[in-house]
Amino acid sequence: MPIAEGKYQCLICDDVFPAKTGTFSKCKCGQSEIEPKYWSYTYKNGNRVKVIEENSYYLEDEFIKLSNDMQEILDEIKRIKADNEYGYRYFLHEMNKEGKDGEKYLSKINISYSHSNGRYSGESNGIELNLSLIKEDYEGHDKAKQRMIMFLDMMKEIVSGELDVSKRSKLEDMAEEKGLYYREEPTGATDFKMYI
Repeated sequence: MPIAEGKYQCLICDDVFPAKTGTFSKCKCGQSEIEPKYWSYTYKNGNRVKVIEENSYYLEDEFIKLSNDMQEILDEIKRIKADNEYGYRYFLHEMNKEGKDGEKYLSKINISYSHSNGRYSGESNGIELNLSLIKEDYEGHDKAKQRMIMFLDMMKEIVSGELDVSKRSKLEDMAEEKGLYYREEPTGATDFKMYI
């Protein structure tokens, strides 16, 4: 969880006092007692403070750093996306959280492929991978690596023509065979998405 800290002013004695996540802090008169949280603060004895300054940040040890082999897989995914004439069908988003001094920590990777099913249909089929690198959500190196490899292999099959994402029944069979979650999303038409 992120750390929150700041300066708060008591509305009774006008004391400006610092407070930080993890413990309640009091003003000089003791009437205002708060603990900052990421989005707000918790108070005792009623809300009797004015926010002067607030800051929240993450610590490096809250995140998993990609191992070299996983970074190589991600780099290969990026290369295929960049080199492919249909690279626009791929969406790659890396979300970062900010540390106290502005440093960035990779917290989530979202990679997806979407294929429209025709000129006269709004339907599409897609494959998606969401990978959290926040320690409390992380599923373990082996499982995360296996999921990244599975997405990379599907990308290679799409490029080579072995996997035709426009064929929904084939995607459904693949999802069943590999034990992957999939769903049809009504969006006016019906979109099919398989989650790795």
